Amino acid sequence: MTTEYSTHEPLLPSGKHEDDGFSDASNAHTNVHSQECSSGSKKRKNRNESLHEVINNATFVLGDKLMKASEAMMEVEVQMLKKREKIVDELEKFGTFSETEMFNALLKITKDSESVITFWSLKEARRENWVRFMLDR
Repeated sequence: MTTEYSTHEPLLPSGKHEDDGFSDASNAHTNVHSQECSSGSKKRKNRNESLHEVINNATFVLGDKLMKASEAMMEVEVQMLKKREKIVDELEKFGTFSETEMFNALLKITKDSESVITFWSLKEARRENWVRFMLDR
């Protein structure tokens, strides 16, 4: 009489195969690992979203400050342009400069902002002498 061994494990009432318990442990490990990965993935996603939010906020703040600085610089340029435009009228008030001297004075004064600022910072009585000084240089 020969005893045959079945290569198939018998089914349990739950419809599962009977085994030595390793598959349940393995399945439990897989489920825990899957949950950990899912949990780790959620944490990474939250960190990435937080980092993304921080970068967006920083970008917005920097952009806002850049816009304000740009507006302030434009205002300074507009004021400087207005001051340059008034120099001709101021030179004509003196009435002592020839047309050539006025053109030379305009070129020297308006070529840099510091000269324009100096011109307007002087008291009116000293401006003519300063222009003559600039022409002699």
